[in-house]
Amino acid sequence: MASRTHQQKRKRRNHQAEMSKEVSLSSLSDEQKQALIQEFLDKNQGELIQLVAERITEYHSGPLPRAEDFEAYEKAAPGTAKAIVAMAKREQLFTWGHRYLVHGLRYAGMFFAGCLAVYSTHRGFNLLDAGKTGVGFTSLGVLISTIVGPFIGRAIIAKRASDRHRDPD
Repeated sequence: MASRTHQQKRKRRNHQAEMSKEVSLSSLSDEQKQALIQEFLDKNQGELIQLVAERITEYHSGPLPRAEDFEAYEKAAPGTAKAIVAMAKREQLFTWGHRYLVHGLRYAGMFFAGCLAVYSTHRGFNLLDAGKTGVGFTSLGVLISTIVGPFIGRAIIAKRASDRHRDPD
């Protein structure tokens, strides 16, 4: 194990020594530049592939494990990968159903609140028309304060959200 580490260190030192040789690219012709790049790629192809693979796996994120992890789960307990995928599908279905319920109930609530506001407005004007001005104005005042409150609150919340998400340039 120590010899392998020693070999890796020696290889890294040699690589650094090669890289430290300064070459003025402006003094080279295009063909020499291409040859130099090709030589570098030929010498370091394995390391470049490994570096790219490490970077790709390093940035993996998502609801499911990486393919290599699925293989490890299958080796440890056969059938685990299928169970994980089935669980992810069930969770996704639940999430979509839950979103539908939340948004559907919100829109239904808005609709019925609008109907109630129209009815209350009509009722308030009927009271005013019937000569019961005290009750009519009180009814309309309560209605207006009840309707205006949420609109002002929603506007304040929307402004705070836009301030939080604004790009600080």
